[in-house]
Amino acid sequence: MPSQARGLELSEPFGSHRGGICGDSMEGKARFIFPVIISALIVFVVSGVVTFTNIGLRADFVPRWLKAFITGWPVAAVLAFFAVPHVRRATDAIVRLIDGQV
Repeated sequence: MPSQARGLELSEPFGSHRGGICGDSMEGKARFIFPVIISALIVFVVSGVVTFTNIGLRADFVPRWLKAFITGWPVAAVLAFFAVPHVRRATDAIVRLIDGQV
């Protein structure tokens, strides 16, 4: 199968949890980029929802949302950077329990 179409192949299990407790761990640049991107996405959405819940859609909604995002993102990014390895191990353990591979 050509390398371009390989991503669509489902004959192999997908997801890093299939490689064992530490299989397919993120290395290099991905280890730093992933927490930044995932925390940005989550904080962007959550800060928008919480800001909307607190003040509604008024004239100063966007500046307040951006202030909440800019305040929360660095905190979440640092937390994500340190939490991702532990969360991956916990996920592996839970999947092994579900699969009966204890």
